[in-house]
Amino acid sequence: MKKILLYIILFLSGIDGAWALPIEKEGMSIYSPSLKQEVSYSIILPEGYEHSETEYPVLYMFHGIGGDYTSWLEYGNVARVMDKMIKEGKIQPFIMVIPDGYLSYYSDTYDGSSLYETFFIKELVPYIDNNYRTRKDINGRSIIGFSMGGFGALSVSLRNRHPSVQKNNTWKKGHKKDGTINGDGFSEEWERMVTSA
Repeated sequence: MKKILLYIILFLSGIDGAWALPIEKEGMSIYSPSLKQEVSYSIILPEGYEHSETEYPVLYMFHGIGGDYTSWLEYGNVARVMDKMIKEGKIQPFIMVIPDGYLSYYSDTYDGSSLYETFFIKELVPYIDNNYRTRKDINGRSIIGFSMGGFGALSVSLRNRHPSVQKNNTWKKGHKKDGTINGDGFSEEWERMVTSA
């Protein structure tokens, strides 16, 4: 009887703590009038998101060629790394959004046949802001990427820093000359943790 009671207590304590982990949602989608198709994305909500009223900064993560909206989750272990860094007090909680970038380089084509950047700036970002508790100021959005995604992160952030765009779509570049993200050593720590995982 004591064993059964112990199992019940352990089971219930596991349920109570389950909400305290980051929430990974894969296979979410949004219809894009600009791209004329559904675009999949993954989102990672920080520990305690569902039990708070906090507005969180958002990190948009662009994958490389051959990747998709699951790549950062599968190969980067981003939810686990984020959770560990938050618990160690190295970073503040934030939301991660990983859109499917196809082979778009996250840019609009010169002939207008693919309007990915338009989708991202005018459709996805407002959708995330309207459906999740996000910070909507210049310190509340960052963008990073790998390979093709790095190109996209740089070009999208540079092209959308003009004051007329910043009114509704403000961006804080995801890196500085010293290789850190927003100057806090995040990228070096991330690299160390991902390679040791």
